[in-house]
Amino acid sequence: MKIKILNLLLILTLCLFTSCDNEDTTLPELNIRVSNVSQFNFENAKIGASTENGNINIQKLNSGEITEYKSFNKAQLFPHIE
Repeated sequence: MKIKILNLLLILTLCLFTSCDNEDTTLPELNIRVSNVSQFNFENAKIGASTENGNINIQKLNSGEITEYKSFNKAQLFPHIE
């Protein structure tokens, strides 16, 4: 009985160490675009998204318009407008 338990532990240990390889764990780029669904036009707006470059700056975005995608490595989950 002890041999079976030891064999099982050996197999589980081997599975644990062989299943963890050194894959590339880098995340793909994050693409963000902003849509103005309000009735107001935005000028010189800052979207506080805590990206690696700071905030997302938008010079002009009229009501109903959508910006082009911008690529980032990271961003805050719930951004806000300043």
